[in-house]
Amino acid sequence: MSIGSFAAYSSVFWAYALNGWIIDTYPAIKAYQIIFGIGLIVAIIGMITSFALIIMKKRTNEILVIKHN
Repeated sequence: MSIGSFAAYSSVFWAYALNGWIIDTYPAIKAYQIIFGIGLIVAIIGMITSFALIIMKKRTNEILVIKHN
């Protein structure tokens, strides 16, 4: 449970500093495009990971049902 919480909230440690650096380094419009792009990439990776876990869970359940019968 604690590892899951750390993984879920770990962006608190680096996201604000990264966003601040991006906003200070680039013009406003470009900076926000980069920040939203990073958010989009992270969301897509999370979605792919979720689908992979769902598929793995279904396959595991199917194997367990076959072994049980």
